[in-house]
Amino acid sequence: MSGTNSYDFCANYSYIYDCLLGIQNLEENGDFSGDNELLKLIRILENDLLKKLFLLTVKTLTGIDGGDSTQTYLGGDFDDREFENTKFHVGYLLPVGDREDEILFGDFFDKDFLVSDYYMGLMDTSGTGYSATFKSILNLFGILCDREAEIADGNKVAIDAALIPVLDAFEVIQEYLSKTSFRPCTPTDDIFLNNTNGVYLQVAGSDGTKGIAKGLHLRWNLVGQLGANHIPKGTFDNEAGQLTGFNRANDFVHIFRTPYQNRVGISVDFENDKPIVDSGSKRWTYVVSQSINDKKITSRIRLTFRNSDLYNQLAISVRPEVNCFGFLKAYNDIIDVQVLDKKSFTASFDFRKPLTTGTARLKLEAWCIPNTDDETIEPLKVRKTVSLNAGTNITETLKADNIQLIRLKKSPDGYLKSFYAET
Repeated sequence: MSGTNSYDFCANYSYIYDCLLGIQNLEENGDFSGDNELLKLIRILENDLLKKLFLLTVKTLTGIDGGDSTQTYLGGDFDDREFENTKFHVGYLLPVGDREDEILFGDFFDKDFLVSDYYMGLMDTSGTGYSATFKSILNLFGILCDREAEIADGNKVAIDAALIPVLDAFEVIQEYLSKTSFRPCTPTDDIFLNNTNGVYLQVAGSDGTKGIAKGLHLRWNLVGQLGANHIPKGTFDNEAGQLTGFNRANDFVHIFRTPYQNRVGISVDFENDKPIVDSGSKRWTYVVSQSINDKKITSRIRLTFRNSDLYNQLAISVRPEVNCFGFLKAYNDIIDVQVLDKKSFTASFDFRKPLTTGTARLKLEAWCIPNTDDETIEPLKVRKTVSLNAGTNITETLKADNIQLIRLKKSPDGYLKSFYAET
């Protein structure tokens, strides 16, 4: 495993392009014509977030190519456009029927920038619309990743800061679509090889130590829609005329045990790693990129501070954008920790107590999502409380199935040094 770094533009986002292309095709076919809320989400992604990310990426590449990346204006295809008479009215609302939409439109929308190549030769010309814009960004990301060593750390952080809102907006659109009949995207669990919602496994036993006989007992069951509507029937349906529902020929269940190798551990050093701070939503996002067996893997760890009033009050004296570790040490209320898009089975915190009197406490609560597609079932919660004496530290580990979120709260006389998870 190589060392981790904080750049997000080397990850594989081809699945997002495929999904955006599917969404765009549905929109062009008129399938979203009556859904103003969904169209608003798409327009925010298309007309705001993607354009900002594209221009910042071009600006960064211009800088490492020898141009002046500190300029706010980039020379290129903008030069042949006449802006002298453009007033850039952005304060009016676009009427939609008898109502007014909440999206701000201005003079930029009368000009077509999609065909602009910005003299880079990297615009995706195989399509149009927001999917092509995102494909162009991926073309630029490929170059930036190859030349990562030439990019200043500040520019890497700036690209992450522009990319994360795009990923967040994409996830919001995915979540919205999941509640409709449209399925243009590959499920996230399939992309990241999360546990299936169709099978539940439970193992109990002993490794042979402490005088107990060695052995493991495995129990399994089909759950969710599969468990409620199907029983594996072997060869019973092999001669059936038409298979319906979950019925398949050679309908057997095979369960294999394999060594746990090539572990993918995700670690964040809160003291030295810098997050993307979004104080508006009270969320920090740490980006961890790794190369494991020549495969690039990027994970995003998100901290959400649940007490907005305390966050705002504390930010007056300890600015999280400048001193994130100092802010984290001083914040003594509930924090949610998530590895976005991935479910964990183990999570650890390095919790420390300075050389003072008294006892420091850390309360942990892991939210485990059941292996079912029934959203009405509450998550299983695994709780633990850690106590530390003065001048000590401990790495406390939680193990559970399908950990989606860890909620924690520490006492004022202790602090978190690092976080580790395996997915």
